[in-house]
Amino acid sequence: GRIEIRGVNNAFIQLARQGDEWCIQQPESVPADSGKVEGMLEALYAAQAQEFVWDPPVSELSLPAGGEDESASVSPLQSYGLADDEAAARVHLWGRGGEVGQELILAKTGPESEGMIYAKRRDSASVFTVRRALLDVVSVTANDLRTRSVFWNPPGDVDYACFQEGDIKLVLKKQNEAWMVVEPVQWP
Repeated sequence: GRIEIRGVNNAFIQLARQGDEWCIQQPESVPADSGKVEGMLEALYAAQAQEFVWDPPVSELSLPAGGEDESASVSPLQSYGLADDEAAARVHLWGRGGEVGQELILAKTGPESEGMIYAKRRDSASVFTVRRALLDVVSVTANDLRTRSVFWNPPGDVDYACFQEGDIKLVLKKQNEAWMVVEPVQWP
């Protein structure tokens, strides 16, 4: 799977699943905290449309593919703050296998009722409201999603270790699932 988040000030984060772990690919290539990424995904998939506030008129649905009604002076995306240059965040999700992704666009504002913002999916014309907390979930930086682990590989993958303090050195090597002391002397 892959996730792309374009948020405040056009900040861009791209994450990709590598095996069972998530990695940040942009703005830099570093391991991600998979727990935080999974938590964000759970919140996104648990999100519910609260109220549908705009659907295209039937006349717009019958326009030829790619055609737009040029008589409309302000598009619904602009009037709800969902145009690309106005949106608070855009989240694009791809599943395993790279099939066509799904994109959610979130506005900065919503109706007068507190706690709601306007939203829409890129593949649907309908505008709806979602809880404002969803915007907080995706208003993250790459640094927020980085792993805090000092060592990134699992302990089971380590087969050589060197510990040194001043002139004292201890070197261990894994051979046939057993650890051997290599330095200062060799023994199991």
